[in-house]
Amino acid sequence: MWANLWHNTYETALSYSGLPWHGFHRSQLDFTVLALSSLVWLVGLRVLPLHYSIYSLAILTIPLLTKGDLMSFSRYALPAWPLFLVPVLMVRETFRAWTFAVLSILFLFFQILNVSEFVNWHWVG
Repeated sequence: MWANLWHNTYETALSYSGLPWHGFHRSQLDFTVLALSSLVWLVGLRVLPLHYSIYSLAILTIPLLTKGDLMSFSRYALPAWPLFLVPVLMVRETFRAWTFAVLSILFLFFQILNVSEFVNWHWVG
């Protein structure tokens, strides 16, 4: 279990430049999703309630401990929904409605793009 964590984080970070952007088992895309979601989680420690932070940490960590690689890590990061609240909670209250609307449109666009890629077998991850 700890070897998986070491391999999925440290060793993958060291070999990042040699990885393809998108590969079946090892790719820069999967590690980038891990790095960005970890960064958002760290920022979220200040703005999210503790139970949301613990939930998100568990959702992100369990696949790192149980899998031999980061294959399709984005599908494991998606259920960590409190992370999507962090950008909205970071702005002042007067801008929250505007920020929420812009992020909703942006996330909807990317969700449609991801679903179309997934359905057409261009990008499974």
